[in-house]
Amino acid sequence: MDAQIFNNMKKQSTAVVDYKMGNIQSLINALKYIKVVPEFLSDPRKLKNYSHIILPGVGSAAEAYKRLKEFGFVEYLQESVYERDSKLLGICVGMQVLGHSTEEDIMVDVSMSILLRI
Repeated sequence: MDAQIFNNMKKQSTAVVDYKMGNIQSLINALKYIKVVPEFLSDPRKLKNYSHIILPGVGSAAEAYKRLKEFGFVEYLQESVYERDSKLLGICVGMQVLGHSTEEDIMVDVSMSILLRI
């Protein structure tokens, strides 16, 4: 990422999706280093208030998707990206669940992609 993106993150509101699958302390340290102070959200309805969203993740993509769906984040992430033009950064498994499949954890059902609108 270039400096412009980081500068925009500092000026705008940044949320970290907390769905109990991320290495949050590592992320906190990295964001602190670039002087970004995010809000950690476990309530998906609050995503609408943020211009930048970070989706961390460690572990199984299938489990991550399952938790995002159970906690109600999938619909709100789609709304934030498609209707509110929020910027979304997936880290590790957070990035994998944005795609149609992953070689680490076979996700045969294409509908499991967070960003795929059905």
